[in-house]
Amino acid sequence: MKWKALIKWAAVAVSIVMPFAVTSMASSFVENGMAHATLRSSEDEVRRLTELDGDIRSLPPAQASTILSRHRLSSAGDLTNRLAVARGDLTIAGAEFVRSTARLRCALVVGFLCVAIASWAAVTLAVVWPRSRRTGPATA
Repeated sequence: MKWKALIKWAAVAVSIVMPFAVTSMASSFVENGMAHATLRSSEDEVRRLTELDGDIRSLPPAQASTILSRHRLSSAGDLTNRLAVARGDLTIAGAEFVRSTARLRCALVVGFLCVAIASWAAVTLAVVWPRSRRTGPATA
């Protein structure tokens, strides 16, 4: 098979794959953004509960009970349980963020490779191997 035909078929194959690569990149960006927002929300929840736990431990029991009731908690034990759950959620959100970041990087690499290969194929076909000119007379 000639190199020119091989490059033409490669250009066609990359052109077919390109929309899928772009779609994958876009969905990876959205997924990574959602994972980032979830991570930030979990961090805020852990920070809020940790501050509340510190405040509760420094107050007398009557005032602590009033503050806990404002946060829909019945005791310091409930606060400790909710804090443990929030830390677990934070760990899960962090792991999901790392996974989505890796998927985003992979999608970006594939997308940019598709663009590079398509550009290379187009330039190669247009500049390096132009069509041969007719030597005979043109007939109508």
